[in-house]
Amino acid sequence: MQSLNEGDMLKFIVLGSSGSEYEIVALRNGENFQMSCTCEAGQHGTCCKHRLALLDGEISSLLSGNHADLLELKQLVCGTGVEKRYAMVCALEKEKALIDSKLKAEKKALGREMGAAR
Repeated sequence: MQSLNEGDMLKFIVLGSSGSEYEIVALRNGENFQMSCTCEAGQHGTCCKHRLALLDGEISSLLSGNHADLLELKQLVCGTGVEKRYAMVCALEKEKALIDSKLKAEKKALGREMGAAR
C-alpha cells in the first residue's frame, strides 16, 4: 500500500440504496480535510450516509474495490476537525440508541400500567 502525499486524493465508488452509483472524493491539505459525495444529500452540503459509511469502515456498498484505501482514509482524517466532529457524531448516535431503547421500554411499561379500557 502506497502512502499518500499531501494533496493526493482518494476516490471511491459506492452503491446507493436507490441503485445509483456515487463517487466520493477525499482530500487533505495541511489540517484541512474535505470529502465530497455526488449523491443528492452530498450535493446540498448534508453529511450523507455514504461518507459516514466509509468513515465507519463499512464496505458492503463499496463498488470501486479499493478496500485498502479505507485505512488511508482514516489517516487522512486523523488530527483534523472532521475527526473531532465524526467522533462527536458517533458518540451522539450511541447516546441516541440508548435513549431510544429506554423510551421504548418506558412506553411499554406505561401501556402495561394503564391497562386495557373495558
